[in-house]
Amino acid sequence: MHMDARPRGPRRTRSLRFSCLSLAAAAAWLLAHGDPLFAAPRTWIAGATVLSPEQKDSGRKLNVLVDGERIAAVATELPAEAAQDATVVNADGLFLIPGLIDGHTHLQSVPGFTPVMQFDHPALVRAYRAQLPRSFLRYGYTTVIDLIVADPDALAAFTQAPARPDFYTCGPALPVPGGYPTQNLPAPFRDPASLEAAE
Repeated sequence: MHMDARPRGPRRTRSLRFSCLSLAAAAAWLLAHGDPLFAAPRTWIAGATVLSPEQKDSGRKLNVLVDGERIAAVATELPAEAAQDATVVNADGLFLIPGLIDGHTHLQSVPGFTPVMQFDHPALVRAYRAQLPRSFLRYGYTTVIDLIVADPDALAAFTQAPARPDFYTCGPALPVPGGYPTQNLPAPFRDPASLEAAE
């Protein structure tokens, strides 16, 4: 995300990105599921710098009212009675952005694990899959698109999570002999004719 042309040190850049995505993730959580830390169903996110590609005044400090599963109001001034019927979250110095979309994910894969390693360490795989939906929200992703879901357990772990992004899938892959993803199979299994001859 490019804010201006001034150089920033690595520490400040990471801090800015972290603050921006943290607030987006918090807003996504509130919009989709609510959070026990926020007792009121109505929540004002107060004093955030709002970034939106749709608004000409993007970058202003604004106050955003979240009511249930929708954004109910955006105001330049926080109403005096705001705290009477809503929780007020101080977002001064933070950024509020639209939810991010990850359009290329593979939920059945565990980074750094081969399929054999996943089979050998089921407890680690379960722990990873339980955390994954929360991690997407934590970094501001409110929509996830998976390209190939061949493992029903991976799909169930994600779609049944109590807090998760919206989820879409392209369905299982269409195997092409000698092409992707069959080239990952051991050689005897790539060609059905060779497999039949071996039997």
